[in-house]
Amino acid sequence: MSDRILSILALVIAAASLLFALSLQGRVDSLSVQLDKAVEGPAADSQGDEEPGFELADAMRALALRMSNLWFARNVGSLALFDYEVHEINEVQAELAAASLTEAGRDVDAEVDRLIIQKLSSLRTALESGDIDAYEKAYRRVLAGCNDCHEATAHPFIRIEVPVGPQLGNRRIGP
Repeated sequence: MSDRILSILALVIAAASLLFALSLQGRVDSLSVQLDKAVEGPAADSQGDEEPGFELADAMRALALRMSNLWFARNVGSLALFDYEVHEINEVQAELAAASLTEAGRDVDAEVDRLIIQKLSSLRTALESGDIDAYEKAYRRVLAGCNDCHEATAHPFIRIEVPVGPQLGNRRIGP
């Protein structure tokens, strides 16, 4: 090959390398911005009051699951299951208290305490006495409170109801 062709080939390779390096730099800059956002956490982008790494919806899902299981504790008359689920509900409430969340001006921890925690003793009393009607009425009052809170916090599309079956298909609740 002639020197001229080699020079042109070297120039083309150099130009291609420069374009490749520039595209890599753009990708590095983009990844750097994404990394900065990830380090700052979701709270930096959102307008909610949640702590980074804490998702209120996850805590509410956990409460809904535990409340569903309290219904089945009634069905099988199991104080052990009831007490276990109450323990788990209290753990979720402790996480909510630590997160100090407000939703539409409402203290989430205080609402959970008022609408659920304070009513658990009447549920347990009804379960202990075997008064199924009292248990069902108290349970439905808790659910109504949950739905009233969802309404007040602009989430009327979330309705908690008496479960028709276990939420986990691979879980048997009973003796």
